[in-house]
Amino acid sequence: MLGNCKNLVHLLLENINVRPTKKALWVKKQGIYTSMTYLDWFEQVKWFALGLEQLGVSDDSLVAILSSNRPEWVISDMGIMSVGGVVVPIYSTLAAPEIQYILNDCRAKLVIVETETQLETVLSIIDSCPEITRIVTIDRHLKTTDSRCIGFDDVQELGKSSTQTAYEDYLNHIDRIHPDQLASIVYTSGTTGTPKGVMLTHRNFLADVMDILLAIPVNDTDVVLSFLPLSHVFERTTGYYSLVAAGGSIYYAESMDAIAANILEVRPTVLISVPRLYEKMQSRILESATGVKKRLLHWALRVVQRYRHQQKIRTVSWRLRFKYFLSDRLVLSKIRQRTGGNLRFFVSGGAPLAKELGQFFDNLGLVIIEGYGLTETSPVICCNRLDGYRFGTVGKVLPSQEIRLADDGELLVRGPIVARGYLNLPNDTQIAFDPDGWFHTGDIAEIDTDGFVTIVDRKKDLIVLSNGKKVAPQQLELRLTSDELISQAIVCGENRNYLTAIVVPFIPRLRNLFPELGNLDPKSLIRHPMVLNTLSTIIDRKNNGLANFEQIKKVLFLDHELTIESGELTPSMKPRRKVIYRNYESLLQRLYDGEDLIIE
Repeated sequence: MLGNCKNLVHLLLENINVRPTKKALWVKKQGIYTSMTYLDWFEQVKWFALGLEQLGVSDDSLVAILSSNRPEWVISDMGIMSVGGVVVPIYSTLAAPEIQYILNDCRAKLVIVETETQLETVLSIIDSCPEITRIVTIDRHLKTTDSRCIGFDDVQELGKSSTQTAYEDYLNHIDRIHPDQLASIVYTSGTTGTPKGVMLTHRNFLADVMDILLAIPVNDTDVVLSFLPLSHVFERTTGYYSLVAAGGSIYYAESMDAIAANILEVRPTVLISVPRLYEKMQSRILESATGVKKRLLHWALRVVQRYRHQQKIRTVSWRLRFKYFLSDRLVLSKIRQRTGGNLRFFVSGGAPLAKELGQFFDNLGLVIIEGYGLTETSPVICCNRLDGYRFGTVGKVLPSQEIRLADDGELLVRGPIVARGYLNLPNDTQIAFDPDGWFHTGDIAEIDTDGFVTIVDRKKDLIVLSNGKKVAPQQLELRLTSDELISQAIVCGENRNYLTAIVVPFIPRLRNLFPELGNLDPKSLIRHPMVLNTLSTIIDRKNNGLANFEQIKKVLFLDHELTIESGELTPSMKPRRKVIYRNYESLLQRLYDGEDLIIE
């Protein structure tokens, strides 16, 4: 199907030709999931697009979408692109100054908002955004007297008033959208400063979708539960465009808190997420297993590990085969049922997946396929395959891409998925995108003899100690958080003579481990000698096998999580190291001044 598609809108049109009545989009309304067929979807897109044209949106017009995942997001996306417009997704969690910067940087003509809070935010900055001519409100109940606001339904009503000639011109216009035309400007989440607008074409997205479908067998029977923000290119390409290209179905989660319940309702075949969700799922599995169930779970996991090991070196005995069968029937199959019972595999991206976490789910019979990419590469560059995966790596390069390592180990990539560059930033574009077509990812990597890629760390995040030794903090942080009692970890030590770490213990698990301390507040819980001894033992154990300069010498324990709201994490859950270092600078200094341990 992809061979017939010159642009992303054609993905939808091809489904109308092949499976018009297939239920494509599902959303919860009044407690029940209701569906929209591919044909219904295009009808909505058509009326919205024709309405946008009457509002002055045309070729190269920039339109921003500030909304959570819902059918109106993808209707807007396809509608904007179908009239030649360029989609600018904005994270719904961003503050007014950040939204204002993006709207002005890209010179957006129109912005689509979902909630009353988002509307109020945009109205508070609109006078500072001179290019904005209209605000489209998705929710019907939103009321405002501002003449620049118009309802989503009202835009579609405008479209329905279009002439037959306008409709025919619209269809012809879709066919004229060139693969190298801009489809979207996606702003990076800004771990180190001002976000950059990445210019992605229809060809960029289509090439990545084709590669993904060649690497991972997604088809028209697949069902995905969508909850990662569509404003992130990872969800947009893997959980939206790829599913449409395959002719699958997309369900929208009610909220992040409802994901577990929605999974049981939807029974997805593929689940796409960042590692944080899988960490939480592991937590729930371990926390729910108490008493006899806990002993059975650990027994079953040991059996699976022994079975897998025996498979590699010799024939498995009948006794071990029977134990393996029994462990799966009595224990592991019941855990898999919590994913709805239809899951074929998980997909992980956006951040590194701890090797131990991947192996844990693999032992349960739930495979996590980890991939890697960046906004600038549409995004997927590499991924593991169902028929060949190695935990701790991000798999092999996708078919149409080339990769190589620079002299300093930085991963470079070249191919049709590489973006055009950064909007309004010629110098940054020149630095990151070289004349030979290689994009400099900024990630230090290793490639083994079989072609599996391991990401060591962000080049800019490497810690240089005062003795000149270089440390990759990401690897050490994964090592720490692979323990079930550690939720988050940030390694520190730039220009110092040894490493320290900010560690956030997993408070609910500590309460389960020490039920007699359940009435203590988080800070007092961490300070309790039994808990502190346990946490200190974990740090010591994680230091084993490391070179002396790689070891964590002192720790700052926090009784609260690092969050997006505090500015310490990006909307895609990556740490903003400069912000974190600044926020805890005085406490870290106390460690280097002589204190061995701090709990805050």
